[in-house]
Amino acid sequence: MSFIEELFYGNLDPQSRSPHAVRQISRSAASLDELEDILTERLQGEDKRLFARLISGLANLTARFVKLSSAQCHNFRCFLLQILTHWNLPLQTGTSLCN
Repeated sequence: MSFIEELFYGNLDPQSRSPHAVRQISRSAASLDELEDILTERLQGEDKRLFARLISGLANLTARFVKLSSAQCHNFRCFLLQILTHWNLPLQTGTSLCN
């Protein structure tokens, strides 16, 4: 298979991260979760409600970012499909393409 075919079929991941980076991200997320729990316990009244809104907004923003990233991956996959089709390269049967 060519490089473009490998990339198209997901055998290559240009956004993959090293195990070290994944561990760092996991540690950072755990630290943020712990801080959120501590602040939720300590805050009172309006401050606690504002903090909850902040956390909710950040979660919403993160979800939108992930959705956008997925859409961009889909668009990139469609772009690769156009290249493969233009070059008349054989495609694997049963592959889910651009829906």
